Amino acid sequence: MKGSVFPPVRLFGRICVPACIAAVLLLSASCQKYITGSADPGLTRKVLLLYADGYNNLTSMMSADISDLAKKAPMVQNRDRYTILVFSHFTQKAYDYRVPSSPVLLELYKDSSGEVIRDTVKVYPDSSISSSISMMNRVLTDVAAMYPAAEYGMIYSSHGTGWVPVEYYSYTGSDVPYFSGERRSGNAPSSDARQGVDPSLSGTGGRTDLFSAPLTKSLGCQGYYQGSTLHTYEMDVRNLSSAFPIRLKYLILDACLMGGVETAFELREVCDNVVFSAVEILSNGFDYENLPDRVLYPETPDFKAVCDDMIEMNVQGTVAWVSTSSLDALAVQCKELFDEYSTEIASLKADDVQCFGRYHDYKAHAWYFDLRDVLVKAGVTQEELSGLDSVLERCVLYGTCSEKFLTVELDTYCGLSMYLPSAGNASLDTYYKGYSWNKATSLVK
Repeated sequence: MKGSVFPPVRLFGRICVPACIAAVLLLSASCQKYITGSADPGLTRKVLLLYADGYNNLTSMMSADISDLAKKAPMVQNRDRYTILVFSHFTQKAYDYRVPSSPVLLELYKDSSGEVIRDTVKVYPDSSISSSISMMNRVLTDVAAMYPAAEYGMIYSSHGTGWVPVEYYSYTGSDVPYFSGERRSGNAPSSDARQGVDPSLSGTGGRTDLFSAPLTKSLGCQGYYQGSTLHTYEMDVRNLSSAFPIRLKYLILDACLMGGVETAFELREVCDNVVFSAVEILSNGFDYENLPDRVLYPETPDFKAVCDDMIEMNVQGTVAWVSTSSLDALAVQCKELFDEYSTEIASLKADDVQCFGRYHDYKAHAWYFDLRDVLVKAGVTQEELSGLDSVLERCVLYGTCSEKFLTVELDTYCGLSMYLPSAGNASLDTYYKGYSWNKATSLVK
């Protein structure tokens, strides 16, 4: 076994798999505030929702995921106790982003003979922007109204690029202005916009990597054309919590690079458990066939098994199960260390810290670093490291990784990535100040 890993995270062992490439980013807009504790403990129903934001190049993979999920759908007589729902938004034709399609909400169950039924419970307008916080909020509000339950869990599947700004991942390293998430508000475009003309959008910044192969997974991506340039609707992760009108027992992010402390901290008031990856996720994603047996049917969800299934299916990668209840304590601990070692952290070089972005493939993508390794390389004392480890153990309840992901050597993995300001730039610093994590820890002053 190569390198070291902070306990309880375990290295999975050296394994190889064919290469693939990343795609797009995250979230914008704001909607109604979440309703903490809106699940009804007096009920017995448990709901598992797959939010398949697939109006992009992952349509075929997500369709296969839905078929796998359906294999473990509940029998019709158990629908009131166990419910599997799928919100899906796919292109009508592969890579054709000019023809709108209607998202649907499905319930999956089996009839008395065991045949899978895909019951369409709601059809949304073809102008819907699934990669928007307002749309996610609308779907979850509908789910809560139609399926009152004691427990809700959700899998989000799409593209994503961790905490960095909307469309920033397109760029190659210059200190370019980031594109504000406010500009991509998630409001439905006009019919003219669907044909490629949207006067409310300015700038270029179009993404072309929706056509690249082989594929990885990332969070929030709906393709559309402005003239001849391919753009994407994306969401701003700083506003992510406002997407949830119900508190989730768990959120599984089947999306690239989302395994950062910045994302987890934004979710701490709306979700009990998060499962995600610090590196990109191969297009296979999570093991959807086994997911109901892991999180829906048991009395207590088995998130460790979800993590192990994911690594076994993809052969390489990282995955962690994080309990959000101790993240505030982690922020207190990190603030003390960030303040004490601010000079040392500011002088760290990207090559000297465990990086989860494919930095040597894309020189600008060094924005995701191992949280513990940042502080180790900054020179924290053994006593301080013991205190950090104690809190990390309460946050990262399980994690596992291969020894390599594509071109990224995984020498250490604590289960959470973070921004390293010395590897960023002024634009990223400005954007990062809007994160709750930064407000709590003052990493970027």
